[in-house]
Amino acid sequence: MIAGLYEFMDKPEIMELITEGSLFWKGYRYQETVQAGLEALGIVQNTILFKEFTESSLKGALGLLIT
Repeated sequence: MIAGLYEFMDKPEIMELITEGSLFWKGYRYQETVQAGLEALGIVQNTILFKEFTESSLKGALGLLIT
């Protein structure tokens, strides 16, 4: 899905994604495995940056309610 989004956005120089959950951030070699998969699909390392945003789904939903 990440690679598809990257292609759909016409291969930006840098793409930042907000990620949440302990699997992504604390899972054994999970980020490394995701990065290796992206590189296998031809996406250069450090093109996609993963950002941690605590409780992003909750804060995002609250943002929609107040706008």
